[in-house]
Order: sequence, then structure tokens, then C-alpha cells
Amino acid sequence: MKSIRLSLYRAGLLALASVLYAGSATAQPASAYPQRPVKLVVAYSPGGIFDIFGRAIAQRLTEVWKQSVVVENRPGASEIIGAQTVATAAPDGYTLFVSSETALQTNPLLYAKLPYAPMRDFAPIIRIAEGTRVLVVRQDSAIKSLKDLEDTARKAPGRVTYGTSGVGTPVHILQNWFGLQTGTQYNHIPYKGTIQTVQDLVGGQLDFTWAPLPLVEPFIKNGRLRPIAVTGRARMTALPDVPTLTELGHPDMDMNLMISLVAPAQTPPDIIAKIARDVRAVLRDKRFEQQVTQANAFTTVADMPAEFAASLKDEASSFKEKVQALNVRLD
Repeated sequence: MKSIRLSLYRAGLLALASVLYAGSATAQPASAYPQRPVKLVVAYSPGGIFDIFGRAIAQRLTEVWKQSVVVENRPGASEIIGAQTVATAAPDGYTLFVSSETALQTNPLLYAKLPYAPMRDFAPIIRIAEGTRVLVVRQDSAIKSLKDLEDTARKAPGRVTYGTSGVGTPVHILQNWFGLQTGTQYNHIPYKGTIQTVQDLVGGQLDFTWAPLPLVEPFIKNGRLRPIAVTGRARMTALPDVPTLTELGHPDMDMNLMISLVAPAQTPPDIIAKIARDVRAVLRDKRFEQQVTQANAFTTVADMPAEFAASLKDEASSFKEKVQALNVRLD
């Protein structure tokens, strides 16, 4: 009997030790973070704008932290696959999500059975950068202006095709909102990423698309695509002759592209703060701004966690209005 009690006692000590060890590993001080490789999940295909920023930040953080920071691409399903991967990851700072307004704002308004809840499952870290979207058609298209696009769609309802990176993404909402405001209908073709939409537009499978400038600029320069409008409050320096949607009478369609970084909820605040500080330092480095942010026609934001969280709340009503007005609901 005594030997049995002794064995149980030893087993209990081992169990307690394992719990304490696990707890100490999770509760590591921010000064010791990171102690192993960190993963940045990108919900789009390699080569896209989120992948470009994710890999550039990963490279700089690898240098700063002296630990590998790697990008894992999990494209598809309007960022749901990538978002769920991070939402269910351990809240220890070793799995982060390079996200957009799709995962954080529009998906909860569109999907009745979303496998994650942004406000519950994510901790805001930092807003990285904001970019302008460009409306492009092929150079040989008869559509040469936003009015031409509207007139063409009015003559052939549902026949004019456009591609986006998925159902319910901001570009899908943007174009549907335009159709609602102008009384026109378009044929939406969803893809896993914007790169594929641009490729099919150039190849003649689509009539138009909205995309970040870096993905379409080479085709604009070589004469295969024509830009006819841009989002944003001012014209782009790289496209000074292309009018904004506001100039064209659609100020409520001003939906720029936001790249952000979030972590699983319950990630220790001191680790969140350290990541935010280090990423902000990367973003504000002049070389990074010139070679990555400005080179891709984006503007540095670098909001810290509290500012980021406040922005999400402030913008929620605008997204909600557009989604509800469109009566779009997905399962």
C-alpha cells in the first residue's frame, strides 16, 4: 500500500511539473520573445500584395528578433481559411495573421455560420498600410471610362464580368454597391486571389477588375490594361490622369485596401505590445518605406493596438450599412 501511495505521489509531482512547465512556457516575458520561429499566416496566394508585405516584414523581423519568421499561405474562402487557422492557434505570439477588412469586418456580416468571431477570437496588433484600388479594363476594351462601364452594363444586364479574390470581399461589396447606386448588374467571378483575376483579365476571360496598383502597373505600362478610376481621397501619383471615384460622383464607394496584423485572442498584452513596437519600427524605417510601402503605392499607417481596435469599431457601421443595403448573406 505504501509503495502504491508513493507511486501516486510521484505521478502527481510529475503531472504538476508538466503543468507548471507548460504554464511558464506560455507566460514567457516579452523580453524573451520570441524563442522559436514565428509564423505569419497570409490568406492569399504567393505573389499578391498581402504576400509581398508579409514576406518583407517577416524578413526584417527575422533580422531584428534573431529568430526565423516565416510566411504560410492559406488562400481561399474569403480569408476564412487563414483566419480560422490563426483563431484556433495557441495564444502565445507564434502564429500571427496578416489580415484585411474582409476577415475583420465584412465576413461576420456576410456569413451566418462563420467559424470565428473577430472581436472574440483576435487581438489587434497593428495596422500596417493602406492602399488604393485601381479599376482596370483591357486596352482593347470599348469601356474607356466609368460611365462607359455603367452604360455597357445597362445595355446588357449581368453580362459584363469582373473578378475578385472571393465572394463577400470588399471589392465584391464595392462593385455591388456601385451596381445598386447606378441600377446596373454585373457578373461576379470569384477567385482565390487577385493575381488570378488580373491574369484572366489580361487573357480576355474578364471585362474588368479592381486591384492594387502593383499587380496591374506592369500591364498598364506595356499597354495591355487601361486604368479608368481609383479609390482614395486623391489621385495617385503614379496615375495622375485617372480620376477618383469621388471625382466621378461616388464618394461613398471610397473603400481602400487595409493590411493589418492580428494575433489569437488571449495572447499576452506585453507580447502584443512588443510585436507592435517592433513592426512599427520596421514600417517606419526609410528603406522599408521606399522599397516596400511606397514602391507598392501604399501609405504607412502603423496604428498601435488601442488605435487599431478603435478604428475597427468606428468603421463597423459603414461596412454594416453597405452589406445590409445589398442584402447579401452567405452560408
